[in-house]
Amino acid sequence: MKQSLLWKISKKGKPDSYIFGTMHVKDKQVFSRIGQIEMLINEVDAFAAEYHLDKVQFVQQPSDLLIANGQSLSELLGEKKFLKMQKLFEKSFGIDLAQFEYYLPLLIINIIAEAILSRDYHLPLDLHLWKIAKSRNKTLLGVESYESQQVILKKILLKDQIKMLKEISKNPKKYRKNILKMAQFYQEEKIDLLYKNGKKSLGKYKNLLLKRRNFIMAEKFDMLANNEAIFFAVGAGHLCGSFGLLKLLKKRNWKLQPI
Repeated sequence: MKQSLLWKISKKGKPDSYIFGTMHVKDKQVFSRIGQIEMLINEVDAFAAEYHLDKVQFVQQPSDLLIANGQSLSELLGEKKFLKMQKLFEKSFGIDLAQFEYYLPLLIINIIAEAILSRDYHLPLDLHLWKIAKSRNKTLLGVESYESQQVILKKILLKDQIKMLKEISKNPKKYRKNILKMAQFYQEEKIDLLYKNGKKSLGKYKNLLLKRRNFIMAEKFDMLANNEAIFFAVGAGHLCGSFGLLKLLKKRNWKLQPI
């Protein structure tokens, strides 16, 4: 597999489309292709993200972000362990855990990951691209729906989410190093290493969060790209692997060309 975050996808009799691997971070090192991507977005009819980002505000419920039944992380961990974790995260990541103690641990983990990297841009890369496409009056699409993603996320047991958070607290330096390593892989466009590292971090949920979603996204992309030229922006970890989007699209007779 050739290493590139950006691919041209073509099929005889169909308009050329593109697929690009993104990261949900504001660090300038992930924006290196922004000029090139803006030009390609100008060429296509539609822009597709994993789900329609403008519709989230209408369908997202406050409960989607929170631990069920009004529980807090301090209750689940115990006050002593919570305070110890709070102190550790403040020192290691500049995060006050008390501000997020009612949030799902998965969201807290995302907040920590974003805090490790620089915040050079106002918006993360994926949202930045969406805004560009919107400003160009492109048709905006979601390959999945926000609701379907929520159904999948709710299958990640709370006890396992807490376990993930505890693992970070056991060795915050290791977690920081891993996030910075992922950003480096992204900058170097090593999509195979992004996939392997991401797959490893998902543990027993890799089929649910990666393989299953890849099949859904490939099928929807195949359907959409038959009718119009699309620029598809998806998390970079979905590109590579035996059941990655690139291989799944190839099986659907799309010709792939790294850019």
